[in-house]
Amino acid sequence: MTGRAVRWAGLAGAVVSALAVMVGMALTWATGPNDYQVVGADAAYLDGYVPGVVHPVAQFYVHNTTQFAVVAVLLAVTAGVRGPRARFAACGAAVSAAAVLVLAGVASLLEPESYWEPYEVLRFRLYAVVFAVAAVVVLAGAVALLLRTYAVHHGITVAFPLALCALHLSALLVLSSTLGPGATLHGGAWFAAPAYLFAGVFAAVAAYGPGPRTGPDSGTPGRAPLASV
Repeated sequence: MTGRAVRWAGLAGAVVSALAVMVGMALTWATGPNDYQVVGADAAYLDGYVPGVVHPVAQFYVHNTTQFAVVAVLLAVTAGVRGPRARFAACGAAVSAAAVLVLAGVASLLEPESYWEPYEVLRFRLYAVVFAVAAVVVLAGAVALLLRTYAVHHGITVAFPLALCALHLSALLVLSSTLGPGATLHGGAWFAAPAYLFAGVFAAVAAYGPGPRTGPDSGTPGRAPLASV
């Protein structure tokens, strides 16, 4: 298997894994006291099953599961991109991912209601700050693509899904120990964690796979560089 084929396999694996995360959003994550089933896309309802104060990590994640999954898909399609034409398409996908993060941050600012406690309002403002920082990082990766500094963007496409895997596991571990009586987590809640993990691993294969690079900075002299991942 050639180095280029390995990198293409890495790209395909990253995309399939990220799409598997989206599948995980449609699975049942928990059942409430009244046998109400909560799917991943509606995980914010799990707040209501936690007696007392919800842990901030769990709250941050369950309120934004779909947004994180969409960003993972958009970044996965850019994994390992090096070609002179492909990098422009990848840049567009990265900018779209940053836009999703910005919208999630704006939603966090608008979510608090007048009757909320001050600490709850502060939490969602901090969530908005986290989204703003993440959006800046992803945008930096998009700029790096345009400047042909591929290592920066490749690092982001690997680190982001791995960070989401850790966030997913942390949030669910907290919820599993804090859900109230009658509320239980299901196996489907954990499905997205290995999917995020594999997305990061395959992105690393696409970015750092063996074999000579192809793209704007390599190729046989006198020949146009190939548009490739």
